[in-house]
Amino acid sequence: MKFKYLLASVSLLIVSSCSPSTAPLDMKFPNALYSGNVSDLYEVIGSASSVDLSWKDSNGIVRKLSGYHGKVAIVTFWQSSLGASDTEIASLDSAAREMPDSLRAIGIATDNVTFGIGSFRTVLNYVTTHPIKLQVIVDSTGLAQSEFPAQTRGTPQSFVLDTTGSVVAIWDGYFNRFEIDSSVRSIYGR
Repeated sequence: MKFKYLLASVSLLIVSSCSPSTAPLDMKFPNALYSGNVSDLYEVIGSASSVDLSWKDSNGIVRKLSGYHGKVAIVTFWQSSLGASDTEIASLDSAAREMPDSLRAIGIATDNVTFGIGSFRTVLNYVTTHPIKLQVIVDSTGLAQSEFPAQTRGTPQSFVLDTTGSVVAIWDGYFNRFEIDSSVRSIYGR
């Protein structure tokens, strides 16, 4: 009986990940963990025109991506197990620290999306051993990335949002500091 339940759950997961949804998504995860600048995904709200994510900050206060409107935001989906992500995340982190009035950065770790086993602890250990200060959200469900507009999915994948929260660029693969600086300057017309 347990095997049938597991098989049905895996089948539902595969079917739901293969067919894009047109219905608005509103999923909440009330048992989301948080520690320092690492948080589990708390809520995903998607519609035809936008996506909003929520997480709990180090004090347990729910924060939203829409709270970053008025500033450029870069949302990067990455995995701590990919060594090449180290340079990319470090570049994004340093850019956000050097441009606090212009740029907000969020790293969404998709570690262990397949099973969600130990994702939070794995990412927390990674952040603890690397000097990362940007907000890191652990999304072991894969739901957050599926709500962003893109033709393909993968990691790393980044979305540049303008000051209104609209996606103005999608970067598939690794990026560098020059691309970050150029995007911020072009949005602000500098």
